[in-house]
Amino acid sequence: MRCFYIICVAICTVTVYAQEFARGYEVAEIHFNNGDIKTGFIYDDFAQSNGYGKLEVFSGYWYQDEMYNVGIGFKSSTFQTIIKTIHYKVKRNDEQVTDYKTDEIDFITVKRARGTAITKYKTLKVKRVEKENDVLRIDTLQRTIWAPVLKEGKISMYGYLTWEQSEKFYWGEVYFKREDDEYAINMIKSNKAVFGLGPQKQEITFAIKDIFRDCPDMVNNADALTEAYIEDLHYRRSLTAEDRKEIKTHDKDDQNMVRFIIREKKCFIPYFTLMDKYTTACP
Repeated sequence: MRCFYIICVAICTVTVYAQEFARGYEVAEIHFNNGDIKTGFIYDDFAQSNGYGKLEVFSGYWYQDEMYNVGIGFKSSTFQTIIKTIHYKVKRNDEQVTDYKTDEIDFITVKRARGTAITKYKTLKVKRVEKENDVLRIDTLQRTIWAPVLKEGKISMYGYLTWEQSEKFYWGEVYFKREDDEYAINMIKSNKAVFGLGPQKQEITFAIKDIFRDCPDMVNNADALTEAYIEDLHYRRSLTAEDRKEIKTHDKDDQNMVRFIIREKKCFIPYFTLMDKYTTACP
């Protein structure tokens, strides 16, 4: 009897508007939970690139039978959601560094030397849908994470791009948070997403009903929205011929950044589509 095991971890990385690849001290504002604001420079642990990624776990295919027990691994790259300490300077070249704990901070804005966009990062308490013995429930996770802000409003969106090392698989890891909820909810389990979301349909439908629970049209059509979301997510993963042509118009040194930006924008489209359907059905 042969058994096959698949162990994969991946997540998606960040903001609509790309994080700088290099790390160093960048212009930032720290907004504390008590209302205080510090303006200066932070060490940019939020930065992410095609070449950088924390190895979360061994990922790959695991094959086992009576005679063989073999693993073939690849590295998964993800935005660093767990940053416990923020390193702050008043001026970039100051020798003195002040450290602040994440649990003191509400959000941080960062303006990087390369580019004009200001990216906002928020601390979140998160929850996700679990299924055990065919019973669906929402579990809260006992940790606070950082995530880039994609959209703020009655329902806010936070998310980032994740890929595995060969870059064949990538998608958006997105959290939705209702303004009256303490926790943000993640619709998918990324460690099971590399090979498709079909097995997670029930969990995704359950999450959609929770996120958009004030909108009867969304709740009543949650099954169809799940099908459309999975199809859209699968379609948006691929770089088109036009995308590749656009990448090649840039200098070789900039092509990784441009590829990252294109993928980042594409991976969030299925989530913005859900939000657009919500605002249309229940303005």
